[in-house]
Amino acid sequence: MKLLKYILLLALCGCLFPSLVQGKAKRVPTYMFGYAVSLIDSTAYMTDIQRLDTVILEAKTSFLRDRQLYTAQLNAYLEDKLVLSNMTCAVFYNQKRKKLEKVRAKVNKTQLAMGMKIKPITADSFSFHPELWTTPEDERANLPKAERKALEKADRAKLKEQQKALKEQQKNEKPRKKR
Repeated sequence: MKLLKYILLLALCGCLFPSLVQGKAKRVPTYMFGYAVSLIDSTAYMTDIQRLDTVILEAKTSFLRDRQLYTAQLNAYLEDKLVLSNMTCAVFYNQKRKKLEKVRAKVNKTQLAMGMKIKPITADSFSFHPELWTTPEDERANLPKAERKALEKADRAKLKEQQKALKEQQKNEKPRKKR
């Protein structure tokens, strides 16, 4: 029972303070290309490498936030403009163009070795648009330092109150020893 309570407390902290669970995000320019393939067709589609000026990457892992939205953009283009359905899309990204060009060449080589035909999608016909979904932590980072510190202090006070309430609840729920 105690273990369950601690797990619930950790989950509550994770919900209230996601910055503790995930790293802070940073907005950086990033290069990206998309790749789409159908499992019932021998044709793959690959976009040009494109530069996006404001992409949100997680600070600790450099992981692209909301990458599913970028693959959805490519999938929507394929369904609407090229009338292709059931495509599996992926997005490759890197902050350095040369590294991304190597990845693109490797994907291209692998697919050609498997007998796939690769059709290019030019930047003129399709381009990625930045998906800038911000979180409260992102907004907090833009605040002046004094306001940010005040909010952090309030959050810590709220967390202490919740911990105190949980301890009280645990104390009240302890089984009494029979004499």
